[in-house]
Amino acid sequence: MIVFAALALLAATPLAFEQECHTQGMKLRGETLFVSCVDKSGHRARLLRMTWPEGALAAREPEAVDLTEGPRYHPSGLDYDGQCLWVAAAEYRPHSSARVLCLDPETLKPRSSFEVSDHIGALAAPGDRVVGFNWDARDIYLWDSSGRELGRGKSPFGAAYQDCKALDAKTIACSGIQSRGKFLFRRGVLDRIEVDPDSVPGFRRLERQVIRERSPAGHLLTREAMDIFLETVYFIPDDSPGAEVYSRPSPFHRR
Repeated sequence: MIVFAALALLAATPLAFEQECHTQGMKLRGETLFVSCVDKSGHRARLLRMTWPEGALAAREPEAVDLTEGPRYHPSGLDYDGQCLWVAAAEYRPHSSARVLCLDPETLKPRSSFEVSDHIGALAAPGDRVVGFNWDARDIYLWDSSGRELGRGKSPFGAAYQDCKALDAKTIACSGIQSRGKFLFRRGVLDRIEVDPDSVPGFRRLERQVIRERSPAGHLLTREAMDIFLETVYFIPDDSPGAEVYSRPSPFHRR
């Protein structure tokens, strides 16, 4: 276990989105940044798309797509597998339901989707598998890319994950808040997890990075969105308006 005593942030870049939205996930794809967020007052699930040229956001309002489906207005974290931008739209409560969407990253239209009888709050897409975590990441789900469930089980990792990313076909990175029992301890974690493509009990944590740093608003950096792109890890811990992207060298690299 490694503790970041000083995070040595590379940058704190403002998001060009001025509407109220509760951040959930992020994904960088070339010069495009995707952010998922909840419009709590309007009960809408939003997916934002904006440019990310040379590490600085363009000063224009991002494109916003509505992912809401009836009572499902809580989007999950995001991941991209080279074909699909993966996101779930869930009811805003535990033990509910969700639709997992494979979106075309250009049109943002669904290529396919499947239903889950639970709230799915974080996703990763390693290889031809999709890994999902429910509310507070207490349970793990494993599907193939068509949505066929391959397994589920209790998470042994003791963390409420918010956003996850595939590092390669067999490992994922997940960020969130360390938890124990019924209480949440305010300690951020960034975990590297080995994925068994056939069995949830075969998942195991390979490494844990403890991140105690907070944004100026007082939120742990791992509170909401996270992405690993090339050799940099990015966090969006705060909500819009006023959200910023924080970045630093990543302890884990995508292959």
